[in-house]
Amino acid sequence: MTTTVDPLCGPDASPAPPGWLRLPIEGGPFTADNLWFSTTAQVGDVTYVYGGEYYDFGSNPPQSPTTNFWAFDGSWSTREVITERDGRRVEAFVSKAGHCMVQDGDSFLAYGGTSGGVVDDVLMFMPQADGTISQVKLSRTPTDPWPAQRAFHTCVWDSDRRSMLVFGGTLTPLSAGALARFTPGQSDELWEYARDSGTWTDLTAGAKASSPSSPAARAFHTAVWESASGLMYVYGGLEYSPAETLRNGVWIYSRSDSTWSRLSDTSPPPARYAHVAIATGSSMFVYGGIIEGRTVGQYDCLWQFSFESQSWTNTQDCKDSLGRDVEASLYGSAVLDQCRKRILFFGFSVWPWHQYGLEA
Repeated sequence: MTTTVDPLCGPDASPAPPGWLRLPIEGGPFTADNLWFSTTAQVGDVTYVYGGEYYDFGSNPPQSPTTNFWAFDGSWSTREVITERDGRRVEAFVSKAGHCMVQDGDSFLAYGGTSGGVVDDVLMFMPQADGTISQVKLSRTPTDPWPAQRAFHTCVWDSDRRSMLVFGGTLTPLSAGALARFTPGQSDELWEYARDSGTWTDLTAGAKASSPSSPAARAFHTAVWESASGLMYVYGGLEYSPAETLRNGVWIYSRSDSTWSRLSDTSPPPARYAHVAIATGSSMFVYGGIIEGRTVGQYDCLWQFSFESQSWTNTQDCKDSLGRDVEASLYGSAVLDQCRKRILFFGFSVWPWHQYGLEA
């Protein structure tokens, strides 16, 4: 695995032991209900979890998206917000769930999601030295091109172009009740947000015109960015064509020539949606989700996709160091902790906070 050492890593940061390990949940964003549709980010030794929605699966209706921002540096704490709006202090983070979030250095950009309805705003967060987090809603003008409001989409960060690529999602307004989330209304749009100019560009038509085929509209998929080649990898997801269809294909988007291509899959994982994926530099790891042909929440093994060989491997890594099954993650998120060479998995499961140590 090739990674860049984060200058914010503490002196005690050492590689995590290989394999799965349950992490402490005391004091964190965990209640009798489960938190889903949140996002995670990593700055040095600190993991941040933003937004999401509490839900007791199959029992109570979902609650409103939370306004909380949590931090984990070995133990959990909540963060306070510093923000100004119309000359007055605002004491809460904007509530979001089902959004996407990318990281630009030590700041985060969050786009879309649900917040009393589907939204299309872009927020910037920046952790401060005193432990607070600044929050800014990025401006727009009525004449700016802007993607339609959406949720359950993906975004990746292109550090060379300093831009965020957004793909897919559902445009359908959500009504009360969990099943309202799984209605048609998905998008196959591809947009780019230029951070420095604050402008959006619709890449959808151009990418389709220059490609023999392109991915169908979908939601609850994943996307990761391979910086060495400037490629976005889109995996899995849920399509309505016109019936509900789970996917396990890999689509690759090249920003340099704005083209899509589909990978000729060799022994891919079972089709799934609502899973998590993370890039480590040389590979993409995929875990959990709602898997075709399996009971919701059934345990799964970790899958690894090599960017070099363009092939999948089932790691057969399904148990922690004590021999316990690793609970499936549904509607969760994942982040790479470069300080400790581990992947952190957060989300809806029986034990929703795990690490997977990568061999150095």
